[in-house]
Amino acid sequence: IPLLIGDTKDEATRFLADDDAVWNRVLTEAQLRERLAAVGDGEANRLFDLYRTRDPQANPAELLIAALTHGQFWIRSALFAERKAARNKAPVYMYSLAWETPAFDGRLKAPHALDLPFVFDNTEAADATAGAPGARELAAVMSASWIAFARTGNPRVDALPEWPAYNSNRRAVMVFDRECRIATDPDRDARLLWSRIATGA
Repeated sequence: IPLLIGDTKDEATRFLADDDAVWNRVLTEAQLRERLAAVGDGEANRLFDLYRTRDPQANPAELLIAALTHGQFWIRSALFAERKAARNKAPVYMYSLAWETPAFDGRLKAPHALDLPFVFDNTEAADATAGAPGARELAAVMSASWIAFARTGNPRVDALPEWPAYNSNRRAVMVFDRECRIATDPDRDARLLWSRIATGA
């Protein structure tokens, strides 16, 4: 059975919205290190170095959002996709929604479940997308892609660039944004580190 699997670029923002230090972007570096230690299985220093190197200008709250998005959401999808693809029984297609909502002054960025109004082409019914520039256009593309996948097992539509199946050789990910594109093994260093943490390997 073909698989279509993915995430949003900033999954963790929705779950950290009640955290004042994160929401107000006043989390300290010491607090960031403590939180990474709680989820990093002994890799807190490496996680800190990884995310600080990836984005030297980001504040600690933004680094925590990136780390938790990867460690609690994205790596699970990536590992599942990889294992499914390794069986070589049916194609796997992976995506990431990078389009950012302007709601809450843009602080949520691309939060958990933001892909749903695009997939179901009802962006005008969702507060995070209603009236937002480019939302309806992206919804038309994403919903058509999901319909194509449901009908044929392949999400390719004319409005998208070529979408290769995901496998360990290429790790192709369709990035849905104002301009859709294919990314090859995005965030490779994060994938390798979180994979080690998640699997203990």
